[in-house]
Amino acid sequence: MLPIGKNIKAFREIKNLTQEYVATKLNMSTANYSNLENGKIELTLSRLIKIAEIMDVDFRKMLYFDEEGTSDFFTQSNQAINTELINQLQIKDAQINTLSRLLEKALTNK
Repeated sequence: MLPIGKNIKAFREIKNLTQEYVATKLNMSTANYSNLENGKIELTLSRLIKIAEIMDVDFRKMLYFDEEGTSDFFTQSNQAINTELINQLQIKDAQINTLSRLLEKALTNK
């Protein structure tokens, strides 16, 4: 396997995407996409950029991905996930407070 194919596969797995999903987004067969990951067909820069866009990753990270990059990627991903979870919890808290006020108002109007 060529290193870039290995890197693409690593990012695809980190992002929890299937070969079928990425292949569909690229308008290619799953078999051809698999061959791309396995280094059996040549990868163009434009295709690498498209793959990176599908995976929401800077294409340069795919070129220079290594053990240290993995750690940075997970740290950034975890921070983004934590921020999103906090945002969602704040939205839920606001919804619960609104529903509580509505319920209290309905009970006092009986």
